[in-house]
Amino acid sequence: MLRKPPCSAGGVLDPQQAALGFFLDLQRRVLDPVALAQQQLELLADPVAVGAAGDHDVGGDRPEAGGHGPDVEVVDRAHPLDPADRAADPVDVEIRGERIDHPNDVDEFAFQGTTGEEFNAFLESSRPFQLQVASPTNSGLAGRVDSDADTALFHHGTGPFQIATSGTHTIRVMTGALPWQVADTGAYRFILYKIDHRPERVPSVVQVGDTISGEAIEPAGDVDEFTAAATPGERLASWFRLSADPFPQSVYMSFEVLDLSTGALLGRVLPAAAGGFAQGAAFTVPTSGALQIRIGRIPGGEAAAAPYEFFLGPVPQVP
Repeated sequence: MLRKPPCSAGGVLDPQQAALGFFLDLQRRVLDPVALAQQQLELLADPVAVGAAGDHDVGGDRPEAGGHGPDVEVVDRAHPLDPADRAADPVDVEIRGERIDHPNDVDEFAFQGTTGEEFNAFLESSRPFQLQVASPTNSGLAGRVDSDADTALFHHGTGPFQIATSGTHTIRVMTGALPWQVADTGAYRFILYKIDHRPERVPSVVQVGDTISGEAIEPAGDVDEFTAAATPGERLASWFRLSADPFPQSVYMSFEVLDLSTGALLGRVLPAAAGGFAQGAAFTVPTSGALQIRIGRIPGGEAAAAPYEFFLGPVPQVP
């Protein structure tokens, strides 16, 4: 029997270390260590919560021809969460220099969210780690696994999510969920990006006939909104283009003209690649004379980033 210090209340049994102990014990008994360790990994793929203090045994039993092999019990304790890993309000600040230090490690970061606020979380890691965002009641809001070799932080986003209830929310960074990933360790970085609907580089008020350029949806999941005043009853159309291909490629982006007073959709253009100006449907300026232009992702669709240009103008005369 392998016996290690008992778990304290609230501790976690670490299945990777349990499997390792199982492996070593049976190796000493001159059995098949590889097959037996794999069997233990399959049985204990996830951490086990401990409800009370005391000794906690994990039993293993290997069938052999004509009977059962010896029972092996492994007792272990996963590393507790380092309080230093729990940081407050990492909003719009790149968190770097952190690591997943041991199998099944979990790092937590807290931030304050207010009802209606929108965020997008981005993760870049040396191994296929996962990032999860949880509400004050621990319900999931968003998640992302960085599973590729791309080292650009803003290429691995959860997609926009909205805060439903004000309070302290939690970001968790942890190892992958698959059995062969729980032992991964390494560095990671992330940022919690608060979405601001105002354009970052140009004024938010536009004039009919003026071309707006030099602005971009960046990072993916960003939203830019503009307002314009026009003569009620006038017939107008919109023109929109991407000045570079979006990232990820072939993801449609949305350009919408709305009635500012009612939110009614007046026109839309949905490009998925760089090109010339595409004309939206002609519309009649509402009685309020107030228009809103919104640029971002298709509602419910994948988020992408790209620079763009647009303008509003009179409907072209047909000869």
